[in-house]
Amino acid sequence: MEIDIKAKRTWAQRRRDRRAMFERAGVDDRNVFSAMCVLVSIVLAALLIIVSLMAGSAMASEIDMSVIQQIESSGRPDAYNARSGARGLYQITPICLQEWNNFHPKDRHTLDDLFHPDTNTKIATWFMLIRIPQMLRYYGVPVTIENMIVAWNAGIVYARRGVVPTETANFIKKYRRMA
Repeated sequence: MEIDIKAKRTWAQRRRDRRAMFERAGVDDRNVFSAMCVLVSIVLAALLIIVSLMAGSAMASEIDMSVIQQIESSGRPDAYNARSGARGLYQITPICLQEWNNFHPKDRHTLDDLFHPDTNTKIATWFMLIRIPQMLRYYGVPVTIENMIVAWNAGIVYARRGVVPTETANFIKKYRRMA
């Protein structure tokens, strides 16, 4: 029966051998270890981000924004709702615009900018596909089409509570019929 000599080496011996190898290469092994720790941390963080984005955007990518646009404004970029102050193709509200401006300080917009189709579409897409799933995950609410539409149409508070107002229930029915 042969005994594996490498298995008999102690941890200290293996460490001395590793240090000698790094010294011959002109590298400080403490720097290598630190760099490896940083690299592993970065890879793990990236994997966590990818997994969380996939979990949220798998449902988010199923949202048909052209249907949302048709329900909100019938495709009219000049649409305006005096009661809510919503403007443009996707009927972006002042609260949604404020949220955009808070998250994008270098790309701020005014209420009048919401009548520009490109600006309105950019903000609506960001809000529906990025911001709403973030808020739903934060509050532990599943990222589903229905929850996203509830948060879009009624507000995140309703999605958190699991309450669907009548107007929002009708919005969901229209969305399903048109999608």
